[in-house]
Amino acid sequence: MLHLYAHALNAFHALRDMLRHQRELVLTPHLRHFNSANMSGIPAYTMGGLCIVGGVTGYVRTRSVPSLVAGVGVGLLYLWSAEAIKKGHSNGIEGALGASALLLLSSLPRVTKGPVPAILAATSAAAGVYYGKTLYALRNHQ
Repeated sequence: MLHLYAHALNAFHALRDMLRHQRELVLTPHLRHFNSANMSGIPAYTMGGLCIVGGVTGYVRTRSVPSLVAGVGVGLLYLWSAEAIKKGHSNGIEGALGASALLLLSSLPRVTKGPVPAILAATSAAAGVYYGKTLYALRNHQ
């Protein structure tokens, strides 16, 4: 169990570093397109993998079908969004932002019930901020 928390904490730190990198790129507008095409998929791949692993782990540990369905469903949405971002499709960032909002809204009511909902809320909020800033920057500068 502690091993899972360490991986989630590492993912959170990776998302935090991506947010810092995004802030630096906003200051250099000529690199913004490069960032949106090549860097924006990384948090979605990370979150997608974590959600799928978390959903399967929740099912294996507690036989929770809702954990399995929600984890795999949101994880697949993140992975689809990451692939769309990688391919340059216009709706990839919106999909990742939607997956982040869905995960955040579903984990907020349970945030005080243990470390897993708290980690889900924190990482989905970080991913949501990242994709919100990316979408805002792209819409205001194209």
